[in-house]
Order: sequence, then structure tokens, then C-alpha cells
Amino acid sequence: MIEKYRNNHVGRAAVLLLSGPTLAQYVEPEPDLITCGVNTVMFHHPDLDYFFLQDVGTPKHADSYVNRKAGYDAFKPRIAKFYGVTLCKQLQGQGGAIPYEFTHAPIIDIGGARIEDPNVPADFSADLAVKLPAAAGSIAFPALQFLLYTGVARIYIVGADIIDGRRIGEEKPAQNYARQNHLGRWLEFERWVAATYPHVEIIPLNPVGLKDMFALRKDTVAAEPASTPHVGEARREQLRFHCLGVPHTITSPEFAHCAYTQKLRRFCKFMTERGHVVYHYGHTRSEVVCTEHISITDDDTIKQYADWQNTVYNGELGDHCNKVFTERALEEVTKRTQLRDFLLCWYGVGHKHVGEQLDSSMIVVEPGIGTFNAFAPFRVYESYATMHVHYGKYDQSPKWYDAVIPSFIDPADYTFSAKKEDWLLYLGRVQQLKGINAAIKIAQRTGRRLKVAGQGTIDDVPPHVDMLGYADQRMKADLLSRAAALVQPSLYLEPFGNNVIEASISGTPVITPDWGAFTETVVHGVTGWRCRNMDQFDWAVRNIEKIKPETCRQWALNNYTIDQARERYEEYFKQLRGVFFGCDFNGSDPSRVAIVGPTRHFARVEDRG
Repeated sequence: MIEKYRNNHVGRAAVLLLSGPTLAQYVEPEPDLITCGVNTVMFHHPDLDYFFLQDVGTPKHADSYVNRKAGYDAFKPRIAKFYGVTLCKQLQGQGGAIPYEFTHAPIIDIGGARIEDPNVPADFSADLAVKLPAAAGSIAFPALQFLLYTGVARIYIVGADIIDGRRIGEEKPAQNYARQNHLGRWLEFERWVAATYPHVEIIPLNPVGLKDMFALRKDTVAAEPASTPHVGEARREQLRFHCLGVPHTITSPEFAHCAYTQKLRRFCKFMTERGHVVYHYGHTRSEVVCTEHISITDDDTIKQYADWQNTVYNGELGDHCNKVFTERALEEVTKRTQLRDFLLCWYGVGHKHVGEQLDSSMIVVEPGIGTFNAFAPFRVYESYATMHVHYGKYDQSPKWYDAVIPSFIDPADYTFSAKKEDWLLYLGRVQQLKGINAAIKIAQRTGRRLKVAGQGTIDDVPPHVDMLGYADQRMKADLLSRAAALVQPSLYLEPFGNNVIEASISGTPVITPDWGAFTETVVHGVTGWRCRNMDQFDWAVRNIEKIKPETCRQWALNNYTIDQARERYEEYFKQLRGVFFGCDFNGSDPSRVAIVGPTRHFARVEDRG
């Protein structure tokens, strides 16, 4: 049905009349325009060629379809009008006779077609005969895609007052369009049309929400598609990252116990060295390789956590430290950001307020989710186990632009040794949830000493247990290189567990439960053992010599170093940038020679013993 409109108006100019207050100021910019209107525009400008209506509206608005159904159904533009599928669904719910597949009968007679539901992700369409136009949360976008489909050379846009949020005739905004990310959708559309229709002019008249948009389109080259970063010949696009530090820590090697802090520190270094722009926001004493460090906190801000080597962080996101960080980070990021820079929330939901405030202008990403809560529109999980927990817990469908990038380490920070001593090592927070009691019992049952290194303590230390306290990086590397095995019997679904890959890089086997991220990081019978009861834990300790240190180290070198992480992150961020800057889900990258991301490199069969 819609194909008959293809290239109907080649070379002509059109105007799209939207329902914002500046519609009242409209003066026709040139004669003989193709005129398209949406929603209540028909009551103010009835002389239309095309008309688009998405839904029944609200009874609170006098001119909505639900209040003036007869007027809408009787209105006939010169050429055609289109009702959206959302309207069809709503009318069905009210007892209407409109099947889901079809539009209202009077509209079929004049060439109607359904429009995609606005709740789907923006996936704009150039060939409407193959894929109907994406609504992307506003009826403006199907109308624009339709006009482009008809072959026009120039489109004027009137009444796109998305920051104001009012329709013409309203004293107050009916809804806050900016908060619903309508501005973000317009930015997506701006980039899409630049890549798909580079010779079509888009001209906002009396712009409010679209101020400064489309003006530079003719001089702008769409961003190159994401390239495979490990191919030396591939051209590399410079990316811009704003990295938020963990509010209660210092981004330095000193905080070796905090996996988030160390990932952030290493990420800043390798992305800066890769030629990208990296801003780090954190403690004044941070030791970070970056383009610019911005001090957000100081010793006074985090003084309540001064005894961090002996105590476990309480996770209180509303404390003074977090409030100060949020307020100052918002201020400082705003000073430096450019359109669609990346905001990386390394502390996850601890950065939620900053991320939500900046979501309309930045690409907000949680780059290493290792907890069971998340907020960002784009998410990188540390393991598939964690990602699947999120999908199941929150009853959400998988998302194309979520990803799994495992945690990573710098091999230079660890010492490999093939010669092991006869004691077991527990490394991490000294908590029941992390399995300290189970580790003590496993060592006792197998007649081994257990060295415990981490924050916290226990009462009544058994005679076979050595409490070593907090282990800095040097001490941790030494213990991991000498232990017969790392025993990590976490009692919850471990999101990742950095100490497992730290042990592997040191050539030390690991013994864990058979759940969570351990199912991905521990190759059973190759780099350690995954167990389900005490009998299996006993057997694993007694047979730990079957695991070869060289194989453990090779597994970690192949999968969990900064080299693999750098390639995976670059691939991911270039995919995301393509969503906004010219290479979307359906795009094609002629320079691609491989898929960087989910590959896992296993030890050779002959190494398995």
C-alpha cells in the first residue's frame, strides 16, 4: 500500500507541521510546498496533503482523538492520512471494530497504512515498502521518514518545541519531552538522515527544541562504521570518555582490593595510550594515566572510610561521600562534555543520578556490571551469568547493545611460579557470603593450612588458619604465586570474582562452586575444579596436582588481559557510537575482518594432562 508513494515528489520541498506552540508563528517559507501535519495540526491548518495520527490521546486534551473522534475520521487531506498501530490497539480496547492488521476503514479508501509502535527502539527506515517507519516515541519521525521516501529535496520543520513540551493551545506542558529522551531521538534521527539522505536539506523554522540541529549537516561527514581495532591497517576513530571514579576509593594501585577501581585505572591507561580522549573524575590523590584528571573528592570527603584496609565498605549510596561526588561530578562533566561523548559509570547504580541527568546529551554506559542492579541504557556485564540474572530478575528481553566483557588484569602485576607450597589460600572479604566458613572447613577436612588475606576478621580463629589481614598488590601477587590452590567457595552467584583470574595468571589452580561466573572463568579439570558438595571439595584438594600451572597461566593470558579487554571495549564503543552517528544495527562495515567480543581461547588438548 505505501509503496505507491515512493518518489512521488522528487526534487520538491515539503513542510512538516508539528503541534508545538511555535506553530502559531508559521509563515510559509516558499510557495508550492508539500504539506504534512500531525495530531491536532488539522484543526489549525486543515489544508494538508498528508496527515499522521499515532494514538487516541488523553481526555484531558480537548482536541485529542478520544474527544473529537468524528472530526478526525471525517477529515480528508488532499492525498492521504495514516493512523498508527497504537491507535488501532487503543480503539480495539474500547470495543472498536478495527483489526490489529488494518487501519480504520475510511482511511483505507484514501491510502492509509499502519505505523510502528513507538515503544520499539529507533530503527529508522529508508525503504518503507520493506519496513514501515519507526515511531521512536514521536509521530514526527514516521512523517519525516515518509516525506524522505517520497523523494523531496528539502523539508521544513515547524512546531518541534520538544524542550518546551507544550502543544499549541496549552498553557502548561502535557509531558516533559526532554526527560523522555525525545531530544536524544532527534539527535539519532539527525545522524541517520545525514548518512542516509546526505543531499536532503532539513530546516527547522522558529526552532526551540531543535536549535542548532541540522545546521551543519551539509558539511558533516557521517562517522565511519566501527572498525575491528586489532587490525593494524584499520582507521581508528578517536572516542571521548568521561570516567567516573568510585566515590569512596582512590584510583591508584593502593586500592588493590577494589576490582572496580583497578578496572577503571587500567581502562583509563590503555584507552589513553590508544589515542582516545579520557577524562577521569575522582580523588585528588588518584594515580591515573589519562587526558585530564579532575579532582572531585579528597581525604576529608572519604574520611569515614579511612580504615578501609580493615573494614568492609557498607555500600551506603546516600552518605556524604556519595552526595559530594554526585554534585561535583555533574558540574565538572558538564563543563567538558561534547555531544554524545561516553559517560562511563564504573560504580554502577552509585552513579545513577549523574547518568540520568546527562542521558539526553551523552551515551551513558555501565562498563563493568558486577552486581545485580543496573540503570544505564547501555550495559556491559562482567559475565554471562550476571547478564542472565538481570534478564531473569527484571523480566526483560535481551538487548542488542548489551555486551559481556570479562574483567581483566595486567600480567605484569603478578608473578608466575610452577612450584607450589602445600597450603591453601582464601583471598577476599572475610565474610560468610564469600565463603570463609566453607574455606576453613575444606582446609580442616583435607589437613591443609589455610591462609586468609582480606578485609575483616573472624572470632575464634582455628589453629590451622593464618589471618594475614589486608593484602596489597605485592603481597597478593606473592601469595597467589605460592599457594597450592585458591579456595573461593562463594555462597552466592559470583558476578565475576577477579581473584580467580589473578590465581590463573599466577599459575595457581582454583577450587570454586559450580555456579555464577565460575562456570565461565574456571575450566573444570583444566584450570581448577568446580564442586557441589564437601566430598567433591575434598577430592579437588587431594587431586590439585593434576592441574598444570602452565595451563592455568595460558588460559588467563589468552582471555583476561588488558590486550583482550582493549579490543573488546573498542569494538563495543564503536558499535554504540554507530547507533548515534551513522552506522546503526542494519549498517554494514566493509573493513570488518573478525568479530571481537565473545571469543574464548581454550588450552590445547595436549596441555590438559
